[in-house]
Amino acid sequence: MSFSSFFKSFKSVELEMDAIINSTHNLIIAVDSQGYVRASNEAVHRVLGLSADELNGRHIKDVEPTSGLAEVIKTGKAEAAQKVTIKGRQYISNRSPIIKNGRIAGAVAVMQDISELEDIARELDHYRSLKRELDIIIDSSFDGILVTDGDGDRKST
Repeated sequence: MSFSSFFKSFKSVELEMDAIINSTHNLIIAVDSQGYVRASNEAVHRVLGLSADELNGRHIKDVEPTSGLAEVIKTGKAEAAQKVTIKGRQYISNRSPIIKNGRIAGAVAVMQDISELEDIARELDHYRSLKRELDIIIDSSFDGILVTDGDGDRKST
């Protein structure tokens, strides 16, 4: 295989990987061993309001101090399911060190927006609380209670 063929093949794989990473809904950001952003996807750019050119080369603590990537670089240990808040939204972040030739070359974070799930969980807790209150009222009532629909038809339980 000639150098030209190898380069074309390599460039093709690189473009495919970029397309895959940029198509994901999750935020993906990678930093080098010093904590400087080296790669990010479109989801990160949308959330942070920064283009790749504005983001690459900046220190992660200047861009997103709660990312946890600096700690992963220090410890070399992956951190799963860590909750972070970015721009007022809740994310679950999985962070891993990037190991190259046996050394920590950086870290990568993949973050899933869970704000909608948090809202649904709060609403569910509210309804559970209402149900408990109604159960207490019904259980403590000495009177008979008849439940009907809007037409006055009795509803069985």
